[in-house]
Formats: sequence, C-alpha cells, structure tokens
Amino acid sequence: AASDVYKRQEFACVRANLISDSKNENNIRVTLLGRNERELASSPLKTGFVLFEEITFGHYRLAFVRNGTRIGMYRFEIKDSSHAK
Repeated sequence: AASDVYKRQEFACVRANLISDSKNENNIRVTLLGRNERELASSPLKTGFVLFEEITFGHYRLAFVRNGTRIGMYRFEIKDSSHAK
C-alpha cells in the first residue's frame, strides 16, 4: 500500500492506494485508526484508493481488512510543518 498526506489549512488529507497484482481488491476495507485503535473512518476499497479528509495532526494507522480479517497495517504521523525552517 502507498499513501499520500497533504495539508489543507489546519487539517490534512490522506489518500491510500493499494498496489496489488490480485483481483481480490473489491473485498478490502480500509479503516483509519487513531489513538488506542479508535476507528475514525472506514471505506471499502472499490476504485484502487480511498480518501480520508480533514484529519488533524497526530499518529494514525491504516488497517486493511478482507472478509473480517486484518491483512495489513500502515502507521504514519501527520505533523504541522508550517513552522519548519
């Protein structure tokens, strides 16, 4: 899986793309998890990517689930880089 994170004002948007040779992508759900594995958003992967918008800064995980079984995890952090030099 690959992801892009881009900032829009005080929020970020996360786009997750699945790179796979398999045709079983229709059965995959991508879930955005926050602190303590709390589910923040979830979407079926129907077009090869999902987009989660207006995500605040912090630590997150994307969980990839097929037929109720977690098949992958991607951890990332969204930082405010507006003050970077």
